[in-house]
Amino acid sequence: SATVTVDGVNYTLTNPMTDANGDCIILTVVTKSSGMLSGIVISIQEMGDWGISAQLVTPFTEFGTPINLNQSYSANNSISSTTYIGNMMFNGELFNANNGLFNGEITITDIDYTNETIDGEFSFTGYSVNAPMPGGSTSQQVSCTFSDIPFGLTEI
Repeated sequence: SATVTVDGVNYTLTNPMTDANGDCIILTVVTKSSGMLSGIVISIQEMGDWGISAQLVTPFTEFGTPINLNQSYSANNSISSTTYIGNMMFNGELFNANNGLFNGEITITDIDYTNETIDGEFSFTGYSVNAPMPGGSTSQQVSCTFSDIPFGLTEI
């Protein structure tokens, strides 16, 4: 399940993307490097309606900086940091970057490797590529809480 809030308007995942057989299409990816959690790309798509995604990466896992559960990670605009937030977006219209600076926060609360599902939350200030947005605003607050989202596991 997933609930997304954009400036007070709620979107609830009720009809996830499925293939021709009716099986849920796996869009989220969890990456382990040398047995440690090193990357997560959350991607949630409501069939024919809305989509949201977020990226959390640890490029230096081999130096002992894996991603930890129940730890909040904030954007710090440095790819050379031990853990960083990449692109976050809602509907391909609202992005977590403005003038090259990223913002946002993400927390992964559970990863069930047996059932291959993930839980957590993230939030960011979204800026439109076509700013200003309807109503004249230049940004919108976006938050997402998700649970039991299926993922594909990549081990490198």
